[in-house]
Amino acid sequence: MDLRGKHVLLISPEPWEGVKLSKHHLAEALAAHGCHVHFLPPPDPSATDIEIVQHVGMDHVRYPHWLKGVNHLPKAVHLWYYRRLIRRIERSVGHRMDLIWCFDTSRMQWFPGQGRLGVLHLVDLDILHQGEGLMRTADLVFTTTGPIAGRVRRAAPKATIHKVGHALHGGWLVDTEGLSTQRSTVPARAVFAGLLATHYVDWAAMRAVFEAYPSIAFDLYGPHHGHTDPDLEHVRTLANVHFHGLVPKDQLIGHVRSADILFLLYRTDILLDQLAYPHKMLEYLSTGNVVVCSRTLEMDAYSDLVVMANERNDALATFRKAVHDFASLNTEPKRMARIAFAAERSMDKLILRLSTLIPSA
Repeated sequence: MDLRGKHVLLISPEPWEGVKLSKHHLAEALAAHGCHVHFLPPPDPSATDIEIVQHVGMDHVRYPHWLKGVNHLPKAVHLWYYRRLIRRIERSVGHRMDLIWCFDTSRMQWFPGQGRLGVLHLVDLDILHQGEGLMRTADLVFTTTGPIAGRVRRAAPKATIHKVGHALHGGWLVDTEGLSTQRSTVPARAVFAGLLATHYVDWAAMRAVFEAYPSIAFDLYGPHHGHTDPDLEHVRTLANVHFHGLVPKDQLIGHVRSADILFLLYRTDILLDQLAYPHKMLEYLSTGNVVVCSRTLEMDAYSDLVVMANERNDALATFRKAVHDFASLNTEPKRMARIAFAAERSMDKLILRLSTLIPSA
């Protein structure tokens, strides 16, 4: 399907404000591609009626939620509720939706049909304790990882599923001149950028690395309050570790590019499937910098691009290897290979690929 000119109702589990994730980036990219994007976040308690607000090249829909417990009501009532909501949005924007593009399994539980194509886009495994009705009624399902695709196949054997991976926000591909040039042979600064206030992060492994390398400055970018962990509390006391909080992406890109090593250490001993392909992996690789990571299933076939641990207790040994081999890992050909891998998976290229997978109406 040629997506240009199509009206897309993009259902997001997160509001527009705050950390920008893949659904926000895809909404922006679809709008830039020529789609009419209508971004539907969670309901707004302060809204009294449907309100359409123009922002960043798309419609943002504000609306109230007035039927509590709709997910627990009979399917016919549930479908009536969401079909009514969609029709009211369509009247407000003056056009019928061509696609319902859903990232959220917590609200609408079945696609409304009635001539609107249903696309279910799943980027997280841990949300799939619900949403089987969406899997069964979607015209097609996009997933980012193999474990997610496997979960959909078990719930909806007849579903049309495409594993499409993550895509890189275009901002990471701007002003890339010189990124392939080797800047140093000894690492002095390492960076983690992402959500830190989460049980995904392996703070015991992080602490071991930070304490083993007091001469390396570790800069951590992202929200970090609201999570309790004894190793995290100890890390806060280390002189070589600096928490910078949430930084706007246009600033963050420069901070990440200027690092020597980028790292992501997660609790993959118990969450391997959920962390099969962290979104930040492409952002890291786009810089050309050396990347140290915990076990990442979707990178098994590309292990030459990253320095990857096999087990949780291998994190420190893996980081030591990256430091020891840093000069050879940081050569121009190695940096170019990482950049090329990320650039080939840009958001614009993903949209072109998805266009070939979405059937024409």
